[in-house]
Amino acid sequence: MIAAMQRTSPEIVEWYTSDSRLSWVDCDDVARVASKVLSKPEAYIGKAIPLAYDVASVPEVVNILEKILGPKIYFQDEDPSVFLEMFSKPAPNQSICIAWKMF
Repeated sequence: MIAAMQRTSPEIVEWYTSDSRLSWVDCDDVARVASKVLSKPEAYIGKAIPLAYDVASVPEVVNILEKILGPKIYFQDEDPSVFLEMFSKPAPNQSICIAWKMF
């Protein structure tokens, strides 16, 4: 699942669905699978390739990052209307990350 997160500072991760649990996948894993599938597409016709291997909420991921990087990362729950407003504008805020590759 592709998720959008906004960083308002190096310490705060905002999220818009509270403690909903999501499937997480590494972008590098997706790239490796895509490369393999695109090199021999006929071998994968009609096949599903499961990629998500972890299910966690954003607060759970922030807790993991705090253990690894130190206690300077905080989760801030935002109302989903903030997310809708942010993406309703013609040019979305450049601080939007479309993957968890921000650390």
